[in-house]
Amino acid sequence: MKYFGESFNPDDCQKMCDNCARNKECLELLDVTFSAKKLVELVKDITPSQSLKYVIDVFRGSNSRKVIENNHHLLSGFASGKSMRIEDATKMAITMICQQYLLDEFESRGQFCVSKVKLGPFANQLLSNGTSAKLSIPRITEAPKISQHLSDELYLIEYIVGRRIVKKGRVEYLVKWLGYPHNENTWEREDKLVKECPEVVNEFESRTKPITNKKSRKKQKIT
Repeated sequence: MKYFGESFNPDDCQKMCDNCARNKECLELLDVTFSAKKLVELVKDITPSQSLKYVIDVFRGSNSRKVIENNHHLLSGFASGKSMRIEDATKMAITMICQQYLLDEFESRGQFCVSKVKLGPFANQLLSNGTSAKLSIPRITEAPKISQHLSDELYLIEYIVGRRIVKKGRVEYLVKWLGYPHNENTWEREDKLVKECPEVVNEFESRTKPITNKKSRKKQKIT
């Protein structure tokens, strides 16, 4: 209701709506701070301000004509949320609007209103590591497996934490799963990750690639 500018007094609740009627045990709060920060940084970089749908498109890595023409595919936050379903990314953005990390303002243009997403009053608080962002989603009752992680929509890779080389030179990546704490990070084989979600691997490799200074070439003597 807050998203639509309406207020609600909890004392008036009669627990008759679908949210209350639904089994509370089927929902849980997930920590999506990392993805929420990426979204805030992206909104900060997108100029001029755009609609919520457009922001989500850039966040998930859309190569639409408008995104390319605006050069927003060149932003550092482009495709930072590509591993998220559009439903989850949109729900996270709306939750952030309700919590005033973002603002969804409407501009009047003649007979129409245009939505523009901008930074909210608490955006800097989120970026300064002083708070965390939570998202309510259906509870996952079974322990995740590698096949479920990579194929089931319930399991999403938030980002890759590290990389290691094991026996016979095989490469593995330490994966942070969306909604799971760091103590449940798991090492996953490179071939499976590259096959199912190469953009996540590429993002990690580009983020951790060491910066090397090019050696100056010696001038060759002309003989």
